[in-house]
Amino acid sequence: MRPPVDSKLPRVGTTIFTVMSRLAAEHGAINLSQGFPDFEPPTRLLDLANEHLHRRGAAANQYAPMTGLPRLREAIAAKVAEYYGAHVNPETDVTVTAGGLTQVQEVYNEFTRTEWSRAVSLAEQPGFRYNAGRIELLENELRTPEVASAVESGRVAANQAEASRENRGAVAVPVKLRGEVIGVLHIQSNDPDRQWLEDEVSLVEAVAERAAFAMENARLFQDARRRATKEQLISEASARIGGALNLENILMTTAEELERVLGGSEVLIRFQNKEAKE
Repeated sequence: MRPPVDSKLPRVGTTIFTVMSRLAAEHGAINLSQGFPDFEPPTRLLDLANEHLHRRGAAANQYAPMTGLPRLREAIAAKVAEYYGAHVNPETDVTVTAGGLTQVQEVYNEFTRTEWSRAVSLAEQPGFRYNAGRIELLENELRTPEVASAVESGRVAANQAEASRENRGAVAVPVKLRGEVIGVLHIQSNDPDRQWLEDEVSLVEAVAERAAFAMENARLFQDARRRATKEQLISEASARIGGALNLENILMTTAEELERVLGGSEVLIRFQNKEAKE
């Protein structure tokens, strides 16, 4: 009896497509995880596909070039020239990528998360409270079940089912920027029996959406102003340092400019001799 032969294939489990297809069949649901065309395509589409295959022959059965079909790249270059008046070379300046938009969106979402995490860490307060015509700074981060649920799920959360005199009816609406939760609007009613209507929640969601874009614009403006201030300081320091004509003056001016910019800091400048033995 021969010993069993170990498979050289990776031991992979069932694919997500198989799992979703089985679940859809079990529950009689519409399967959106993959395509199941169970209808006849238009006759005109079949005729065009047949004509294309016959006209191009074997060339139509090959994968597209990595950068995209030449005719498609040429058409894109023509559109760029038509709409923007810019000349681009379809051979060197145009690349057609499958799923490129999704990748760009993922990169931008990661950028949004990083930038807002940095902005929140630099903020001096966790948020604001508006009540009875007054606005106050939040001393501590707001932690309620509905807020935690809104942040984690990215969906509206309310506690109206558990409202009481001590725990008034409240609703938490995530403030989302391109799918990323950057804050929460928490509204608490003075009426413990308050039932939040769908129209009311939709109104708060619309306000939260506009608030998200306004907050992002404010962050971008502050970031641009901070960069402009930094560039101005660098330019002024460089001009003063560049005006010095000998080594001692250059070093002294460098130290003075750094002390002026950083304020109250001790500046040391050390020469490094690579030939010197440590």
